Amino acid sequence: MASISMTLVGGDALVRSMQQYLKRTQDKVETAKGITAFAIAADWKRNANLYIYDVPRRENAYKLTGRFRSSIRAERVAAYGGWTVHDGVEYGARLEFGFIGQDKLGRTYNQAGRPMLRKAIERNKDRYIKGLKTAIKFRG
Repeated sequence: MASISMTLVGGDALVRSMQQYLKRTQDKVETAKGITAFAIAADWKRNANLYIYDVPRRENAYKLTGRFRSSIRAERVAAYGGWTVHDGVEYGARLEFGFIGQDKLGRTYNQAGRPMLRKAIERNKDRYIKGLKTAIKFRG
């Protein structure tokens, strides 16, 4: 009994073209993520003092050292191929979300949250979406 076979050839140029397009698109997406991360960090830093100064003044209630503001940064995290925007202080979450209760030293707090990071993310969301759309449409 005779068998029939068919061999498909060609398409290599198409595959190469698609691989190049994917690489360029990935580069553009990475650029959009980085630009947005740095914009969020800058926005967060810029608004950090506005919220701190908004706190009613009480004697010895807080010190304005600039440590929180100067600790804010955007960094690329190669382990998962993304970017992170973070602060480098232990009290950053308290500033963002607030804190009610006693700390480990027994001091009682009723500290309202000051959502600086969340507001910075919200203000830069459209920048990120625009960057992604540009990356996908990129033809160069």
